[in-house]
Amino acid sequence: MSQTGSKVHGGGQKELGFDVFSYVHDSRQTYGLRAQEYTRYRRYCAHHLRTVRKSAKMTQGTSKAYSKNDVTAEVASTPEHIEILVLEAERAWAYAMDLRELYSRTEEPRQRYHLIRRLRAASKAGEQLAAVAGSVCNQRTSLSCYAYWLQIRAQLHFELEEWEAALDCAVFCCVVSKQLGATGSSQQQALAHSVIENLDPIVRLAAYQVRMDGAQQLQPSAIASQWYTLHMKNDPERVGRVIDWFATVDVSLKLLGASNDGQSVSDEQDASFENGLQWRGGRVSFTNSALSSQIENAEAQLSQIIDDKALFRTDAPDALVKDVSSSFKKVGKTARSCVADALAASAKVGSAATDKLSSAYLLVELYSICALHAVAVNRYVQQADKIAAALNVAPGDSDTSFGKTSGAANMWFAGDIEAASSACGQTKNTAKKVAIDRLAQGTQMVLLYDMARKSIEQLGAACSRVLARVSPSAGGSVYAQQIVDEVATASL
Repeated sequence: MSQTGSKVHGGGQKELGFDVFSYVHDSRQTYGLRAQEYTRYRRYCAHHLRTVRKSAKMTQGTSKAYSKNDVTAEVASTPEHIEILVLEAERAWAYAMDLRELYSRTEEPRQRYHLIRRLRAASKAGEQLAAVAGSVCNQRTSLSCYAYWLQIRAQLHFELEEWEAALDCAVFCCVVSKQLGATGSSQQQALAHSVIENLDPIVRLAAYQVRMDGAQQLQPSAIASQWYTLHMKNDPERVGRVIDWFATVDVSLKLLGASNDGQSVSDEQDASFENGLQWRGGRVSFTNSALSSQIENAEAQLSQIIDDKALFRTDAPDALVKDVSSSFKKVGKTARSCVADALAASAKVGSAATDKLSSAYLLVELYSICALHAVAVNRYVQQADKIAAALNVAPGDSDTSFGKTSGAANMWFAGDIEAASSACGQTKNTAKKVAIDRLAQGTQMVLLYDMARKSIEQLGAACSRVLARVSPSAGGSVYAQQIVDEVATASL
């Protein structure tokens, strides 16, 4: 169920890896929480905890005599030891949630006291998990365990009506989770944003209780960003008294962002979507840095051939145009792969962030399609225009020739068009180029205009297909015909 492993360093010491967010999410959804059955989930945690302890040789005595056997940094050497700590925290947390549901129906004070005790036990187990993970696990696992503990700690302070402490813990958990999502895969990002969304009610109500300015109008994400910037970064001593290892983890977050060529979450820009594409007067933001590099490379190549006017010269080497087309094809292929990953993550973790991310990658795919067809159409039209100028043919309104030649001119070349089109239709694109070059100039012109027209039609179909999958909020008022008209107008 979990993704675990270890990595050996030069000194022989192992760094354990354990995907806490994925493990907790899968366990909760599989064993009861999908139907809000906390009792069933608590029993699963208790049973599985005994199984894992037996497997790791960490049993706590026998049925007749209890002997406490804690997992510490000195004995933790396998992912099973981390799993034990997670299960202990989950067992206590599930019991607390079960008691909270019971208290909401009966309002019996003793049940509330018991609920708080169970949350304290869960917070203590989470704190031990964070301490052990900080010593024996890799950086990502350590930060994930820390965020998991902060989530439980925020719930504890919230139940105790300690609003400022609850807000500190919830906001810092959001900060850590956001950075983990920014430097992880689509699934890891979806899980991180799921944690953030679960804390939104705590952030909103705690901000209102501490009389934070504008708390009623701001979204939880904006509240968290503002509170972190104004009240946590500027007063680390106060926060350090509430949250253990605050300064150390804050430094680790910056190192994690730097190691992944990203910005830290403390920046004003949302680090989860630091990579982006400027297109049509707006910005399409996403997380995949490799895709961002491919876009930059393709745009640089396109700018170079435009500056050199190679796109418009009939004597320019086809290799230049092919390199640009190949670069944009790579962008489209990577974007489609990212869309598939984002949709798979969305199917596993229902999150608005994954829906937004899949739409962003779809828009990048649309951008690559538009760029490919724009390059092809411009190439065809400019070459045909040069032939038309040499033949002194006046522009007209013929659909067959992309609106560039008169009806009389089309009739003039009608004898060769049918034969040339049938010959080209039975060959590959490379052979088509040779076949067109062997034709008379007038026939070449008409076929080039016709190829441009067909490319425009294909662009319209491709745009409609992609935009049908984009969410309305992400796609805005972009229409396939609007994009087609823009490409066609730019080519005239």
